[in-house]
Amino acid sequence: MLAIIIILYPLLMTIVDTAHVRKEQCSTSVCQQSAHFMSNALDRQVSPCDDFYQFACGGWLQRNEQIPSTKPLYSVAIQAQDDMINIIRSLLENNHTIQQHSSHTIRLAKFLYDQCLSIDNQTTNDQSHLVESLFTVHNDDDNDETWWNIYQSNWAAIHTLFRIGVVTNPRNTSQRILAMGTVSFALDDIVDDDDKDEKNENRYIIDEYENFLRKISTLIPYFRQQNDLQITKQINETINLQLKLAKMKMSNLDYQNLSKIINIMNIDEFEKQTNFQWLNRIIRPTFRMFNVSDSEISGENLILITDVGYFRKFIGLIETIPNKQIRTFLDLDIAQMITPYLGEQYRRYMFEFLKSSSGVQKTPNRWRTCYSQIEKTLPWALSRLYVDEKQFDSEDLIKATKLVDSIHETFISMITNQQSWIDDNVRQLSLQKLNHIKKNIAFPQWLLDDRHLDQIYHLENYNNDHNSLNDYIPTIINFEWIQMQANLLLLNNDDNLPDFDDIEGWAMEPSKINAAYAPFANTITIPAALLTPPFYDSTLPLSMNYGAIGSIIGHELTHSLDNDGLRFDHNVLINNLNVLLNNIQTFKNHGQD
Repeated sequence: MLAIIIILYPLLMTIVDTAHVRKEQCSTSVCQQSAHFMSNALDRQVSPCDDFYQFACGGWLQRNEQIPSTKPLYSVAIQAQDDMINIIRSLLENNHTIQQHSSHTIRLAKFLYDQCLSIDNQTTNDQSHLVESLFTVHNDDDNDETWWNIYQSNWAAIHTLFRIGVVTNPRNTSQRILAMGTVSFALDDIVDDDDKDEKNENRYIIDEYENFLRKISTLIPYFRQQNDLQITKQINETINLQLKLAKMKMSNLDYQNLSKIINIMNIDEFEKQTNFQWLNRIIRPTFRMFNVSDSEISGENLILITDVGYFRKFIGLIETIPNKQIRTFLDLDIAQMITPYLGEQYRRYMFEFLKSSSGVQKTPNRWRTCYSQIEKTLPWALSRLYVDEKQFDSEDLIKATKLVDSIHETFISMITNQQSWIDDNVRQLSLQKLNHIKKNIAFPQWLLDDRHLDQIYHLENYNNDHNSLNDYIPTIINFEWIQMQANLLLLNNDDNLPDFDDIEGWAMEPSKINAAYAPFANTITIPAALLTPPFYDSTLPLSMNYGAIGSIIGHELTHSLDNDGLRFDHNVLINNLNVLLNNIQTFKNHGQD
């Protein structure tokens, strides 16, 4: 809401004004380091009256004028994230540290990281034997296969055309429902909303993508038996299909609008709108594919569709595409998915394409690529290593909690006392919402429990005997299969599954240099990694902590009352925002004065 901008400005000023001001000079090492950091960030040749941003940040910008060649952008937060990653990397590479853990999850993270590093040491560049089992065997004479049979012929392709799974119902957070949504395509970014001829304007990117697909197509058995003309034809067909699919999706701006992505209906209604039998052709077979009972699923089951327009167009398009072409599309997508896990040669193929679209000038070190893969797969394992290493003092956490509480309480007070800009009904709704916000600070206590951590990833019975490179890709595939199966089981309310309320309430893992408000859970998350310099230190004067992490906390709190936040009430149930917006007359009148 625009009214929040008016409120946010005096928020921290009110807190600092009412807080105890320390008059003695701080001379601790942390204060000295912070003073040095702030002094170096200044551009003293610019008057703050003329350009305050340049005055406050110009020094840092001059010292970091050259963006690292492996990154598309750079900032203080990215700098701090890199420092944190280096800490966790050293822990991952320390055998003694890992051996002290009994958690299967952490041991699996170590195995995957080590094997990812070692794959570069293979004497042969041909690593297709590691992934051949992922691809289906073709019968070129068989033209009877339907696209949905092709889709189900290899579960590794399960999220190549659209996503299917189980989520919390945003209209009733005590309930789990089915969900289907779009997926990301490699060429999404070159498809805009102005209906320009993307193939001509982005020919360079498409050419690089075609080269990339050609090089990784050797991973697919039947591609190795084809001539150059056949390969070119199939790759061009795949690119054309991908561009058509990407064009059917909503814009990035629309995806940020909750009113456009929360479309809940029963399966029968979804089938009517798309003229396709999703229940019997896709949904039930998907459950059976992962050994999950589909006996309780019917046309009356609710399903959340994030982009209804995509699925309406999808059926009309996909039914016109030859089945062999669809199979090739899926197999090339699987090849792209697995490429980052392979050796230097394949990593170089991917980099050459990414360089054309992202501006990155240098491929990251192998350890960084491997770390990124673990971060995507087992992020809470990395956070556990970080929290163990940092050994956050309980007194420090209490102080951090008090700081968050003080900003929260001041925000509530300002909403309570604001008379000129906020209507009474909006004020009451806002206060209800703010009084029910749950604060996740540093890390959840269950993270320190090995058994609970293993339950989160369903690894209680994980076999630690895998120790060779040949186990690497199968272990990844098996892990992803387990995660998908566990997600589908949520629809059956399986009593043997762990309680996911805690993990869903955390908008991000403790090892992230960031903060977030989650409207679906009404929680604000301040990760442990953010409770470190230059953002926070319990020994610093209050003014510095309020100016650094305090501004971040205040910003996230306001999201609870912005256009998306106000869609959910204090019980995390959807509000009628249109009625609410029509009642914000005081703000409208005051803004026109």
